[in-house]
Amino acid sequence: MPAVFNGFVLAMVSSTHVKMFSNGSEKARMKNEVLGPDVTGKAGAKNWQVRYSIKVGEDWINKKTTIGQFKAVAGGAGLTVKEAERKAEEIKIGARGGVDPVAMKYQAAKQRDEAERREKLEAAKRVTMRELFSRWQSDELMVNEKGKGGHKDGGAGASWWIESKILGTYGDLEVKNFSRTEFFKIADAMKRKGNKRSANVLLSLTKQMMGYAVVRGIVERSPLDGVSKKQVGGDDVERDRVLCEYEDPDTHKAVPDELAELFKKLPDSGLSEMSQIAIHLCLAICCRIGELMKARWIDVNLATGEWFIPEENSKNGKPHLINLSSYATEYFLRLQGVSGGAEWVYPSRDWWGT
Repeated sequence: MPAVFNGFVLAMVSSTHVKMFSNGSEKARMKNEVLGPDVTGKAGAKNWQVRYSIKVGEDWINKKTTIGQFKAVAGGAGLTVKEAERKAEEIKIGARGGVDPVAMKYQAAKQRDEAERREKLEAAKRVTMRELFSRWQSDELMVNEKGKGGHKDGGAGASWWIESKILGTYGDLEVKNFSRTEFFKIADAMKRKGNKRSANVLLSLTKQMMGYAVVRGIVERSPLDGVSKKQVGGDDVERDRVLCEYEDPDTHKAVPDELAELFKKLPDSGLSEMSQIAIHLCLAICCRIGELMKARWIDVNLATGEWFIPEENSKNGKPHLINLSSYATEYFLRLQGVSGGAEWVYPSRDWWGT
């Protein structure tokens, strides 16, 4: 028969046997008292265990809990009989007051798990601006293995802006600590130097990077949400750009001929002949480079001086008929001499191997 301590049963439990210790009477075993032991534990382990009843609603639920190891050697770890008795008494008193040690253990374990989860989450958020940029560059800027996605230049332009303007100063700063204050320190300095449009470019790229951080759970919100170009560099305004030599209407000084300088340096630029021709054609026709790269010789009529751009090749989805100047016709003729045997005006590299 189980032995009783002041109305509860205490047992020293191992994987092979249960040894009882008693200093109470059987009559103390009644509802709302702490009741008998159960055999649990790993092989060879000896633990103190108590069973108790706790009232849940109108019902009494029998439960058990381990209160500690059995102290086998003086000075060793664990509980003596007297110490185990005192702990079991505490459980008895607590159970009468509705305190469930099993529930408390469960709650404590749950709190530990939650603390660990939060710690892992915080660790994941301890990302520097340089680490964020590296991830953004790999995931969003660079073209993937299938040749899709990313920026056309592989992110080279965006990388230059972020690395030179943001990372140079705040590369080691944790993303969560990057605020509007840090951004405007850079943007305002650019604006004071007259680089207003550059400040807006930086805003656009930094917004994209911080938006990536939000999506990836690195930060909850971007510090640049709600910041407009007007607040950074001001509204972008269209401007006229004269590439040939002209007289500045304000200073009345001659402005150098940029086109002449370009064409002078182009032969020594290291660009292929076809690339140099593309520059001449884009400037002569004011076409987009993508339209030129998609052109077929069947759409170019050098006899009439016309180039037809089908709707699938144009930006606005409408067909265009371009009247070629003698200058543009001359460079199309040069191009034809290089790639005239191909279907495309600018054939792929595979064609050159045929």
